[in-house]
Amino acid sequence: MPEIREEELNSLRSQADIAEVVGHYLPLVKKGKALSAVCPFHDDHDPSLNINTDRQIYKCFVCGAGGNVFTFVRDYEKISFREAVIKVADMVGFKLSAELSMETQSVDPAIQRLYSCLKDGVQFTHYNLNTINASDAKSYLKNRGINDAIIDKFELGYNPDNDELTKFLKAKGHSTEDLVKSNLTRINEFGEKDVFAGRITFPIHDPQGRPVGFSARALQKDLAKYVNTAETPIYSKGRLLYNYHRAKTACRQAGETLLVEGVTDVLAFDKAGVYNVLATLGTACTKDQIRLIRQISEKVVLCYDGDTAGQSATYKIGTGLLEAGFKLEVISNDTGLDPDEICQKHGAETLAAFSRKRVSWLDFLIEYRLKSVDLNNYSQKKEFVRVMMNEIAKVNDRFDREMLVQRLSTLTKLTAEQMGLLAPRTTTTPSESQLRKSPVLAPRLSKLEWAEKEILGQMLTGRLAALQFRDELGFLPDRLNNALAMTILDYYRNHSEILLADFINTLGDGALVSLVTEISNNEIYYKEYNQRALRDALTHCKASMLDHQIDQLKTEAKKTDDLVKRQSYAKQLEDLRNEKLRLKEQKKED
Repeated sequence: MPEIREEELNSLRSQADIAEVVGHYLPLVKKGKALSAVCPFHDDHDPSLNINTDRQIYKCFVCGAGGNVFTFVRDYEKISFREAVIKVADMVGFKLSAELSMETQSVDPAIQRLYSCLKDGVQFTHYNLNTINASDAKSYLKNRGINDAIIDKFELGYNPDNDELTKFLKAKGHSTEDLVKSNLTRINEFGEKDVFAGRITFPIHDPQGRPVGFSARALQKDLAKYVNTAETPIYSKGRLLYNYHRAKTACRQAGETLLVEGVTDVLAFDKAGVYNVLATLGTACTKDQIRLIRQISEKVVLCYDGDTAGQSATYKIGTGLLEAGFKLEVISNDTGLDPDEICQKHGAETLAAFSRKRVSWLDFLIEYRLKSVDLNNYSQKKEFVRVMMNEIAKVNDRFDREMLVQRLSTLTKLTAEQMGLLAPRTTTTPSESQLRKSPVLAPRLSKLEWAEKEILGQMLTGRLAALQFRDELGFLPDRLNNALAMTILDYYRNHSEILLADFINTLGDGALVSLVTEISNNEIYYKEYNQRALRDALTHCKASMLDHQIDQLKTEAKKTDDLVKRQSYAKQLEDLRNEKLRLKEQKKED
């Protein structure tokens, strides 16, 4: 496997802006000139990942993660550095050398064949929707207000009877084994049969836009209304969101994601001009789906059916999203209809207006809980207040908390003081989850630690500082700091300056990358060569090293009764103390 040439790596890095690459995965928050994001490398709810566009690096001030575009993609995607380089090149349209370009084709051939099956399957079913055999399917869609523009945009199709899809795909060269693995064909006592025969097909894509499965609607009433692709090597329902590859840009632009249950709900909102909509394809939302949503927005608007099952799904999914740190709103749906039905009965404009009719999560929660509570029943009222006070305690804004308590008081006819008795007790000891979410404050640096990092900071800034360190000290007491210092000196043998984002590419050790990003993002260190400050730091390191040697010699001297050895130790101690005095005098002169 050929090595990636440094020139090629640096050229690619210079064209891959750190903000654009991180923004491809996460929504960015602008605070003044700074950019930040929710860190994906720990349980982060408040943006703690700093993106430094000047130095083209990132650093999390909580978990310590840091690096450049390549290390971000590597760690986020959990792939090799080499794979990350290829992925970044694809993102920015950078033409890699022939050897590396060939590696982009190194997808498992067995998996690639399944993608090919689905791609051909989507094309076949989409084509068939416009044939005479699909007249019933086309009429069904037309009656639901689904026009040709929607059909083409979402690649809707029709899987004919008589196992025509299987026959077509086999004629194209796909094997029976691959068709079964991709869940397009099943084998029973009657032979090879189409899984979605006689159904309208809604292709499901992965986040990269590759078709991986179908949600299929039956036309016959005696069949299950919807059937989804079973789990396959390329399709896992809990790891996908319908319409993600189309809607992610709209979600980022809107700053929020509308979450619905089914494919027809997405289509209905699209007709209404609302494009930032994803479907969970059911009434659950997994951790993998939550991770996908976090990449495109920090706010979710829930829009599930207005019936009991839909409201229950809203509660269940909303609770999970709230725990994950999302901002939440709920579209107030007291119609008993789903979004698709609203669009059919009342029109696209009504649905568009409906999408703006929202309540806060706690307002929804109060109404949802009230449906199953008799406030005239003492035990039920007490439990209702206890649950709601626990939810209100999670609200950060004090004014919002006061207003919610006031509303709860009006509903229950209890005073705020009475309800306070049922509120969760506060404690000065943070919970495990709070500790996980809170910034880990770095211990206060000792003078020696500060001096070492001051030296490293200036060495990263310019060659003169590195040469001064080499000539006047040449070694740092801390193992990791010294490893970085030696790496910097070695780098300057072949480079006139250090561009941090390029320098990081040469660091194989993750601890060194973290140290570099920590120093470069800390404003207490000089960001340009300062000879006096550097000399002070070098002097302090020398003095500390002398103190360490003196302590060691004292310890050794106490262990021996040999007069000659004791005299030798005494002479060495005198020399070291004189050296310390010379350092002090030199500092006074400076």
